[in-house]
Amino acid sequence: MPSPLILLSFIQQSESIMKFILPFCVVSLIATAVIANPLQEGKVDEKRQRLRAAVQKICPMTGHELPDESGLKEWVDPKSKERLFVCCEECVEGKPDPEYLKTIMERQAKAQAQCLVMENEVTSQSKSQIIGGYRVFVCCPPCFKKVDKSQEKYFAKLDEMHEKFLRSK
Repeated sequence: MPSPLILLSFIQQSESIMKFILPFCVVSLIATAVIANPLQEGKVDEKRQRLRAAVQKICPMTGHELPDESGLKEWVDPKSKERLFVCCEECVEGKPDPEYLKTIMERQAKAQAQCLVMENEVTSQSKSQIIGGYRVFVCCPPCFKKVDKSQEKYFAKLDEMHEKFLRSK
């Protein structure tokens, strides 16, 4: 049986080791969360952009079909802050054609199909608003607040709706 002095010495060494290891473990966990989260967000944003571009399908300036994702350029409406994709670098500085915008909006509504909150049917005639840079259709104004408050939750739901729409084509 070990002597009490040996046990005491072992416990003191273990405490000093724990004082070193515990902060190291905490820092490692925090670093992993900080590094991994933006990487995951990047993948979500990439996927979301691919889906939105596929749903949009045409350039709001020219009406031409959008190029594959490697050639996508983004255009932001100066008034509404809606993010749309354009077919080329020249279109980034262009002005959208109202007919092409109408076509895009109709396609967005058809792809969404339901209010993100209440799951009631939506059409291009339904109320819509730009939230987080993207057009969202809802069945009633209070739903805008709910979507705006929990954007990631509802954008993930919108992504699923877009995927379903694109698979049906």
